[in-house]
Amino acid sequence: MALFQLGEIITDLRGSAGGTTFTRNRYGAVMKKKDGKVNKHTAARSIQKTLISTLANRWKNTLDETQRTSWKYYALNTDMFNAIGGKYHMSGYQAFLRANLPVLRVNGTPHDYGPTTGGLGTPIMIDSGHPTTSAAGNFLLFTSAHVFGFDNSSVNAWLFFYLKAQQHAPDITTPNYWHYHGVHESEGAGNGVWLKSVTYLIGALVEGLYVHGKIFQVDANGKKSEPSFFTVVVTAF
Repeated sequence: MALFQLGEIITDLRGSAGGTTFTRNRYGAVMKKKDGKVNKHTAARSIQKTLISTLANRWKNTLDETQRTSWKYYALNTDMFNAIGGKYHMSGYQAFLRANLPVLRVNGTPHDYGPTTGGLGTPIMIDSGHPTTSAAGNFLLFTSAHVFGFDNSSVNAWLFFYLKAQQHAPDITTPNYWHYHGVHESEGAGNGVWLKSVTYLIGALVEGLYVHGKIFQVDANGKKSEPSFFTVVVTAF
C-alpha cells in the first residue's frame, strides 16, 4: 500500500503501488521498480509465524478479560505514526504482539498485562563515543558504557540488536534484510546503563563495508521502544 501526504502538491509518498515502490534516502524521494517475489518459506519467516501463533493462542486462551482490556487501554493511549507522519492507534492485540514477539523469541516470559500508562518505551541513546569504524572479522560495536537508556535495574527487561551489512550507505531505517544478532537480559540490578562490550562475527567482512545496526528495548512494563540506528564502517584488515 502506498501512503500519500497531500498539500498544494504531493509532499511525500511511501510504500508500493502496482509495480513501483516509493521511498526516501538522504538525497530525497526515490521511485524504483518493486522487488520481485519474496521467498515466503525462509527459516526466519517460519519462526515468526510460529511465535505469532503461540501469542495468538495465549491472547485467546490464557489472558483473561482484564488483561486483554489492559492492552486495549494501552493501545488507545499510545500514538503511533506511519512513514509519512500520519497518526494511528494499534489494537490491543497488535500492542500485545509488538511487545511480546521479541521477548518470546529469546524464550523470555511474555507480558500478560499491558503497561499502565500510554506511550512507547524509552529509546536507547547511543553515545557519540561508540566506534564508527572497526577492523574486519570479529568487529566491535560498542565499548563499555557507550549504550545508555537500558533499564538494567528491573527484571524482565530486554535489549535487542539487529544488523545488516551492505556495500553502500543507504537509508538505514528501511526495514528490509535486518538480521537478529543478539539480546541482553536485565540482571535485575544496575544503574540503567549497559556496561558490556559487544562483538559479532557476521560473515565475510571486507574493507569499506557498511554494517548498519538497530537497537531497541522492551522494558519491564512491556513497553517496546522505537529503534535507534547506528553505522560502523569496516576498515582494512
